[in-house]
Amino acid sequence: MTAIAAPELPVARSFAGKQARSFARFARTQPLGTFGLTLVVIIVFVAVFGEWLVRSDPDALSNDILRSPNAKHWFGTDHIGRDYYSRVVSGARITVALAVIAVAIGFGIGTVLGMASAWALGWFDLFFQRVIDALLALPGIILALALVAVFGRDTHVLILILTLLITPGVTRFARGTALSLLNEPYIEAAQALGAGTPRILLRHLLPNLLPSVAVVVTTSVGGLLLVSAGLSFLGLGVQPPTAEWGKMLAEGRDYYLHAPYLAIFPGVGLSLAVLGVNLFGDAIRDVWDPRLRAL
Repeated sequence: MTAIAAPELPVARSFAGKQARSFARFARTQPLGTFGLTLVVIIVFVAVFGEWLVRSDPDALSNDILRSPNAKHWFGTDHIGRDYYSRVVSGARITVALAVIAVAIGFGIGTVLGMASAWALGWFDLFFQRVIDALLALPGIILALALVAVFGRDTHVLILILTLLITPGVTRFARGTALSLLNEPYIEAAQALGAGTPRILLRHLLPNLLPSVAVVVTTSVGGLLLVSAGLSFLGLGVQPPTAEWGKMLAEGRDYYLHAPYLAIFPGVGLSLAVLGVNLFGDAIRDVWDPRLRAL
């Protein structure tokens, strides 16, 4: 066992050292991106481990109504006596989770559909791209209202709305990138060697397509966070008593004169989350695909 494991240790150290040097180079060349990554790590940490960070049940009522931040209630209390620190921390989970789940689903579906459309071409590509044009032309709020009217107000509906908002753009970009990659010599060589469609798409096209699409998706996470919070702010998303930053902003607007902290704390959390993913996304774009800097 020792003889087998021993050679693996230097390899692991070499890999760790390489990753450390890569991160150091990234931090040196992309200071704003590093700051954004720090914010993202903090927000994700709060979202994942929020239940261990809260001081009390975020939905528990009390007689301490609209109390300013103090030693007992760090962020104060809301209009029905709930601890606002616990609600802000708990709200991070649902806000971040909605955006991340929608981005993951939209990234996967959009990449596959864009790649399939570019490969098929012909009438399928023509018809499918007209559908994408229609979805891109439809205002997001109109689509959201229509889906809420049909399916009701539910977290699953909100995820569906966010997915539909991001998928058409991802599909269009993936198709354009795939069309350019299909003209590359290695694709033509694979076809000349008799490679089948699944092998060409999965072994040659998809690995070269994913980085470019991932860059675009990364830079769109911030916008999706705002859309998610905006829908909840309008009452189309997460319903009470579940804590969610957009919904908390809507609840706090009636008390902005007497208790401005009700809007400040969830607003700051949402702003930092959007700022972090935007800065980190821009840095990733510059590092992974410099050709996209002008987009």
